[in-house]
Amino acid sequence: MAAIISDLHLSPMTTARHCLQLLGHMAASTYVVRLARLRLRPLQAWLASVYVPHRHSLTRMVLVPPQVLSSLDWWRDPREVMMGVPFREFIPSVTLITDASDRGWGAHISHDQGTQGLWSLEERALHINVRELRAVRLACKAFLHFLRGSVVRVLTDNTAAMFYMNRQGGARSSALCQEAIHLWDFAVRHGFHLSASHLPGVRNSKADRLSRFFSPRHEWSLHQDIVACLFQRWGTPRLDLFATAENRKCPRFCSLRGREPGSLSDAFLIPWTGDLMYAFPPVPLLPQVLLKIKRDRADIILIAPAWPRQHWYSMLLDLSITEPIPLPRRCDLISQDHGRLLHPDLDSLHLTAWRLCG
Repeated sequence: MAAIISDLHLSPMTTARHCLQLLGHMAASTYVVRLARLRLRPLQAWLASVYVPHRHSLTRMVLVPPQVLSSLDWWRDPREVMMGVPFREFIPSVTLITDASDRGWGAHISHDQGTQGLWSLEERALHINVRELRAVRLACKAFLHFLRGSVVRVLTDNTAAMFYMNRQGGARSSALCQEAIHLWDFAVRHGFHLSASHLPGVRNSKADRLSRFFSPRHEWSLHQDIVACLFQRWGTPRLDLFATAENRKCPRFCSLRGREPGSLSDAFLIPWTGDLMYAFPPVPLLPQVLLKIKRDRADIILIAPAWPRQHWYSMLLDLSITEPIPLPRRCDLISQDHGRLLHPDLDSLHLTAWRLCG
């Protein structure tokens, strides 16, 4: 097999018969080579797009594209090919339950922590089977802290998603195959194994609810351990400017529009002068928050993303009076519902603690 792959690198123009022979060798190794199914999928998917058995001759000449050639390099690495498969099936140590709807996706893990996310316009146009598989990958990304080094049993009510997960791809749908490859590549890269099982829809109520119903409020709360470290370093604020009665970090708090029971007011309607304050506002409000800090000469601990390309970032730097602190990327860094609902994409936020003075 290594010789055939070497020949293809030297001369990518070859016959369909030659590619089928290579694919046959790969398929024969699936029971003894770990991840063999996953690593044969790029060649299989490409060959299906250029060679149709009942229409084309085996002598048909085909040009193997560079991305397929690069995927074959895995088969020339003895460390990968010689890594066998276990005699017994992996025993799952974590259970991940997922679901997708037309609006978004939701998931929760065995110790009752959930996460959810909305689809983009492009994702809404995808087939529901593809969205179900993508929901698994997004959930794995959100719960990565819990999944590393474990065997993850994924429960889904979509049988196509289950099949493509367990088979590490497939030949019937190129879109599903690509999504399965992305999912398994993520799992391999981060050191966990996947095993999917079917969960009837009537028993998948929590993930279904998470995929359909989304809170209209931005109530993300920073983990209390991180808050304690910041307050110890920079001082304890007297007022939490953007909070609810449930997630406030100070005895007194303000809420959006001042409608929360116990709230002093809408934060923008009171002066921010005097004592140290704490703020973790929704990102769309950051320009308004920074302007008020400057106008009121406020003294604030602010939690905000480090996004240099945003128009408000230069003002953020101007108001900073000490070195900002990048927050650790732990999956429970910010949450809702007393830590039971985790943010789905912390990596993109680059959350940072800022000590600002106007």
